[in-house]
Amino acid sequence: MRSCERGEKAKGYVKTAKNSGLHLKLKDLKRDRGYINYTALQRADEVQALIDDPSLVKALEDDLARINFLFIRLETLRVALAKHEVRKRPSAMMVGGAVGYMNRECGSLEYQMNSGMIIQGNISRRDIADGIRAIPDFTVPTAEEMKSYELFMRGLSDDEAMELFRSFE
Repeated sequence: MRSCERGEKAKGYVKTAKNSGLHLKLKDLKRDRGYINYTALQRADEVQALIDDPSLVKALEDDLARINFLFIRLETLRVALAKHEVRKRPSAMMVGGAVGYMNRECGSLEYQMNSGMIIQGNISRRDIADGIRAIPDFTVPTAEEMKSYELFMRGLSDDEAMELFRSFE
């Protein structure tokens, strides 16, 4: 299972718990299908654990928040490499192609992240590895911090960027 699917499954569990639907989800997963569905049984065990220990839902929610900033950066890079587009802004023009360069400090492959005409920053393979290792130590960001970072990484529209550039003339 890909990591983004795991993230979606975790988000689904949190949403279901907030909507008080874990018992219904459990009932659906345990229904008789006429055959043994091992995936449904495993998910039923996961849902049962969330019902038995509600603090797991909060821990899951906190873990999703902890990985948010790194996930946005990785998604920005992935979309640029795979689609040659700006993340969540398919009509925006990228500054340049997503080309990896050698980081002069560590020798790791590094990419520029841009949101159209604005370069948001760089990310290297070393940054990604360090970020993954640091996940357990990350503080849980607030909803406001996550929204602010999302807006920052989405960046200005091309029209807003042009207006900003004109103000410096």
